Amino acid sequence: MSTADPVVMPLSQQNSRAPSFAVLSLNPAVDRVIYLHSALASGGLNRAIATRLDPGSKGLNVATLLSRLGCDVEYYSFSGGIYGAFCEERISGEMIRSYFVRTSCGLRENVKIIDGDDVCTELNTRGGPYSEAECESLISALAGTRAGVVCLCGSIPQGVEKGVYNSLIAKLREKGKICVLDCDGEAMKLGIEAFPDIIKPNLREAEELFISSGLEICSDYRVIPVENPWEKYGKTRRKVPEAAEKAAAMCGEISEFFSVRVLCTLGGDGAICAEPGNEDVLFCPAPQVVMRGFAGAGDSFLAAYLSSFFSESYKNDGARALVRAVAAGSAKVTIDGSGIPDAEAVDKMMSGTPS
Repeated sequence: MSTADPVVMPLSQQNSRAPSFAVLSLNPAVDRVIYLHSALASGGLNRAIATRLDPGSKGLNVATLLSRLGCDVEYYSFSGGIYGAFCEERISGEMIRSYFVRTSCGLRENVKIIDGDDVCTELNTRGGPYSEAECESLISALAGTRAGVVCLCGSIPQGVEKGVYNSLIAKLREKGKICVLDCDGEAMKLGIEAFPDIIKPNLREAEELFISSGLEICSDYRVIPVENPWEKYGKTRRKVPEAAEKAAAMCGEISEFFSVRVLCTLGGDGAICAEPGNEDVLFCPAPQVVMRGFAGAGDSFLAAYLSSFFSESYKNDGARALVRAVAAGSAKVTIDGSGIPDAEAVDKMMSGTPS
């Protein structure tokens, strides 16, 4: 059935406290993960040894971990078809206030192939097209959010204006909202021009934004390693990696030019945080863990950072929040498929003795 009417989860199934975070996912998906015994044979026959299907998309991952870490969360997204019902059912088990606009098209499916050498190959579909009425319904709902921090996550599907994040950030900031942007490509390039408070690219995305913005390295940014709980157990590398140095220089300039806090994930090397007006860029290495699932690590990182940084106990302590964020991202990769860790898994990683 085609309709732009919202589907709101009953409040009796949701957290009754006033929400602190709102998360928008314009291009929801399901992730099908396929595991191979050996290296992927391009153009040949590959036999899967296991498969799994999980709700996907940056926004859903961020909302899920925010909730599991004890935050009040509102989630806004599209839903349609069999996969839409699948995602709605899964999220109903989380303490999240959900606002779904049912659409005439189903949700997209993304495929991730993890071969025997732990190399991950991703195939992402575009998503959509969503109608103008469906888009307006979802965006109007988000505009009325009670949350103080709004996360705009993921790619832009067919049927949605490429500059939608730019206009949303401008309107939300007028209302005093803190805006977090996690996307890439043209969506990030247009969105950052509205001056969000926080962005979270990975190293490739940061380099793409740096180049497309016409920036140059003008300052001598210093990489400052932060104290982390796993270093004393020998579970991480001591030397600052080249990726951190490269990210610090680019993200430092992005941060200064756009007056934005930049959280940049570096995969197995950890992550950095650059702030405007500060040439010291924080760096936290990642603990060495056995990797089982790649998708969602950056989303887990972002959720843990936000839940910590804006909490009463952390009091905007960026260094401590960065460590917890890296712990969450590392906890994620120890979980098969696109599964998201819970608070216990993050706390275990924070204990300094990851498995």
